[in-house]
Amino acid sequence: MGEKAATKETLLELMNLFQNPEKDVRNVACYTLIKISDKVATDDLITLADKQWNVRAAASETLKAFGDKVAIDQAVKALIPLLVDEKDEVQKAAYATLMNMPPKMSTQSNVDAITGMMYYHRIENAAQRALTGMFYKAIDISKLEIIHKALRSENDGVTYAVCEALMHAKSNAATADAIEALILILKRSETSCTRIALEALARMCYIAEPTRERPISYMYVARREPHYDLIRSAIRELFKHYESAHLHGIGGVINKALEDSDDDLRYKACEYIIRVDHHQTNEKTVRLLLRILKDSHSRLNRAVWEALGVVRYGAATNQVVDIVVKALKDPDHDINRDALEMIIKANKQVATKEIIRALNSILRDAQSRLKEYACNALAAMGNEAATEDVIDALNQAVRNSDVSKAACEALAAVSNAAAPEAIIDAFLYVLRLPKCHFKVTALRGLAAMGNKGVNQKTTDAIIEALQQSDGEFLREACKVLIATGDETTIKTTIDILIEKYKGDNYGMIKWAGEILVELAERKLLSAFMNVFIEAMQYSDKSVTALKVLTKMDYKSDVKDIVTAAIQASHNPAEDIKLSAYKWVWC
Repeated sequence: MGEKAATKETLLELMNLFQNPEKDVRNVACYTLIKISDKVATDDLITLADKQWNVRAAASETLKAFGDKVAIDQAVKALIPLLVDEKDEVQKAAYATLMNMPPKMSTQSNVDAITGMMYYHRIENAAQRALTGMFYKAIDISKLEIIHKALRSENDGVTYAVCEALMHAKSNAATADAIEALILILKRSETSCTRIALEALARMCYIAEPTRERPISYMYVARREPHYDLIRSAIRELFKHYESAHLHGIGGVINKALEDSDDDLRYKACEYIIRVDHHQTNEKTVRLLLRILKDSHSRLNRAVWEALGVVRYGAATNQVVDIVVKALKDPDHDINRDALEMIIKANKQVATKEIIRALNSILRDAQSRLKEYACNALAAMGNEAATEDVIDALNQAVRNSDVSKAACEALAAVSNAAAPEAIIDAFLYVLRLPKCHFKVTALRGLAAMGNKGVNQKTTDAIIEALQQSDGEFLREACKVLIATGDETTIKTTIDILIEKYKGDNYGMIKWAGEILVELAERKLLSAFMNVFIEAMQYSDKSVTALKVLTKMDYKSDVKDIVTAAIQASHNPAEDIKLSAYKWVWC
């Protein structure tokens, strides 16, 4: 029937079918409308303003199907008001139709019309998405003056939309004007578009094709190539913001900075990698860092070594290992130290035989001033570094007062590995030192070894050390000794704690008291009830005594406790009175 079927009633019925829930029905209606007559497109422009929302939505859908057949300017002007329609269905249909139109519909007047709708109606969903789409189309046909004007807007909705478009732009959008505007946006502390502006700037820095020639005149042109110095300024601005660590393309920007000839920019890139412990670095990043090491000044080298400590090596591991081994053998003390600090940060990534052998050599070198660094590096590697030769070297280092603490920590880190006798021997040496502030490290190392580390020989050494120690070691030692389950060992441990609790050292009373409360919960203090009954009469012990007694099994001793509580309640000291009253109420 063709043109003859194109009556107003038929067209309206077909347009109404766009609201049908069945997709096939909607598709057939759309196909029929297009085949009937081009006249439909004109009718649709009229019905876009219909009072019925379903008619407005259907008209928008039909225009979408017509594409280039419709009068672009007239259609866009009719569709833009529908972006803020009261019905979501109409908004969605208008947005979809606009996005289906060719790029030439992206004009400054249309952008301004959408911006005005956003401002007056305060509805920014479909309108803002449409604005972003406009900017995409403007970039596609290089209407960059539209982008540059939008970047200078004070409307955050416009700023967000243009930045979103630039996030996925091609290299033609990376102009000097765009980059300069994005830097200014980031420097406006009150903006709510920081994150999206960072994304856009990262994209611009990555795709920019900079020129080494500065413009003679700053007369406006649509595309002004960015100078190298401008790109460097933009990258520095990105590195200032911690939020940039989570940007999608920041890894490429880091690599671009490391490839630059400007030492300060490369230093900033290393600082940035160190600060954010960057997960987006890759093998190319590692190779660029290694290349810088071969030819740069000492300040930059130090930063590169630190950066190598936090990046992931992947397939570049062998290259890293080679340069680290070479650095450890370098006659320059500073280079040795930088490489060792890098190993400490990189830990198991560089736990190779070559590096472990090099560290072992440092430990055995009587003249070396880097033994402590070597111990820390081995500790960072953990059981990966636990060869018998290394353990033997650490055992010897424990006896060197300059590095004994670091060596003990390294042994504690490898305590689950081979050669347990050598490790236990080193820990026992530490426990028997008369004045040593890191005995707790040896103790934890023994505890980590399980039954191999806690036996009769080591238990005796721990008890001996316990009698002369306080604070953190006291708590850790008691845990280890009680965990043995041996009745004699437990009784000896409690006896030592009680003696310390009965003393007059306030710090010791506090530490011992806290442990005794824990033991009371485990019902291990029944034989010492009298000690705590008596302690209720002393200001510095009454609170702990109360806690212990509350958790104990009273049985036949309850009368004695009540008597002690009554006596304590008459004590002139307020804290003792309070303890007594609390116990009574419990």
